[in-house]
Amino acid sequence: MQIETPPAKRNLISLTPLIDIVFILLVFFMLASTFSKWSYLGIQIGEAEATDMDAPTQTVVGLKSSDQAMPRFAVEGGILSLEALTQHLRNEMDRNAKHSVLLLPTPDLPLQKLVLALETLQRDFGDNVSLAMQADDDSATAPEASP
Repeated sequence: MQIETPPAKRNLISLTPLIDIVFILLVFFMLASTFSKWSYLGIQIGEAEATDMDAPTQTVVGLKSSDQAMPRFAVEGGILSLEALTQHLRNEMDRNAKHSVLLLPTPDLPLQKLVLALETLQRDFGDNVSLAMQADDDSATAPEASP
């Protein structure tokens, strides 16, 4: 007597573990991606040598590197904190509404500190804050033409 063996069934892939893996990958990529808010920061760039340092309607603020998150603010030969600088600039703005602030960073100042200082002062004083860069001494002199 011959016994028939049923044909072998193919094992189908279960979808439940596959869906779990897809959700785990989705959560991983969501957490691994950066959720940073990109914002626009308008910058007015002026030239340091083109400004009149004796103008009564302008304050030149030197930005110097420091160990803190915010750079050091050098105004009229003294170092001020952010609060003292803000108060000084508010007093100047009260005297003259068109008073401008010129930020002059040192070459060793990290870009992140420069942007943080610029953003903080622009939040308080708006378009009255501008940025100037010091010209290199080598680039100030034009090379002579060779004969």
